Amino acid sequence: MRPPPPPFIECGCQGSRFQADGLRVAGPAPTDLLAIRLELREGAVWAVGWLDA
Repeated sequence: MRPPPPPFIECGCQGSRFQADGLRVAGPAPTDLLAIRLELREGAVWAVGWLDA
């Protein structure tokens, strides 16, 4: 059985950490992550734009 994923997103370039909802919790990033709009197209997930803040 595969272990659960960590409860955060980590940037491999500069080491910032973010909660799953995009809130910054550590690292040099100055802001939270922006939300993106996703669409399912023919079985694949596409990022198609930014969600309104």
